[in-house]
Amino acid sequence: MEYTQFFKKWFSTATPLAGVKASGTLTISGVVSDTQTVTIGTNVYEFDIDNTYTAGRIQVNVADLRNQATSTLTFTDIPIVTETVTVGSGDDAEVYEFVAAAGDVADPANIPVVLGATLTADNAVTKLAEAISANSALVDATFSTEDDTVIIVADVRGTAGNSIATTETCTNASWTGETLAGGLDTITASNAVTALVASITANDAYVTAADGANDTVVVTYKWVGTDGNAIATTETMANGAFGHAHLEGGVYATPVNCSAFIIIEGVWYIADAPVTKYTLGGWKSATPA
Repeated sequence: MEYTQFFKKWFSTATPLAGVKASGTLTISGVVSDTQTVTIGTNVYEFDIDNTYTAGRIQVNVADLRNQATSTLTFTDIPIVTETVTVGSGDDAEVYEFVAAAGDVADPANIPVVLGATLTADNAVTKLAEAISANSALVDATFSTEDDTVIIVADVRGTAGNSIATTETCTNASWTGETLAGGLDTITASNAVTALVASITANDAYVTAADGANDTVVVTYKWVGTDGNAIATTETMANGAFGHAHLEGGVYATPVNCSAFIIIEGVWYIADAPVTKYTLGGWKSATPA
């Protein structure tokens, strides 16, 4: 590749400038709540858990990103037939009964957990999780034979799952609590980042968004230059903040109509190809040893 070496400056800045797109970073330090907003330029993005966001704003749909309530049933010894495990209460109660055969349930309304002759904790957690997953209208279940546990997760997301009752009549098994726990109507920082990046990407004509390190959203103007530095960035989040009130750092490149090599005060400036003011990068620099 041939370079043209310039001996007289034709540009107004102290050195040739590489083209840069303006950018800004939103840091989310904790949970995000319904109706909180992020504003980029004229676009207002609203976090929404129930499809009731404000007219004129852009929805950040986080309904399916809310934590689901969970609970764990742990066996410390063998199961005993006729003992029961109950999920839910009142008319919604689902009673699972350990039996040797399906027809052995004490109450026809009970859901059989068929153990056969294998009265082991491993068999109990396996068959109970299978029965819950096949029959429950409230939860789904998984099991572990390593620690003899059944973990149930509410089908409904958010705090509503925290009201699902858990009881048992087992001599050798117990739940972690009287109800499921851990369901949240707030959104974790990482989930909020994921949802906001997706919404900006789908809707914004002027900026792009990327999932940055440590629960951050990196917003970048789509074009090189100083125009992006005028894009305002604000939020109404208890646990989120932009680093600055506007995007920053946008720079137009120093144009050159050929490959170029310039030395200024011992620093080499190189353009491998012609550069326009809108070229991203364009110039590289190095200080030879």
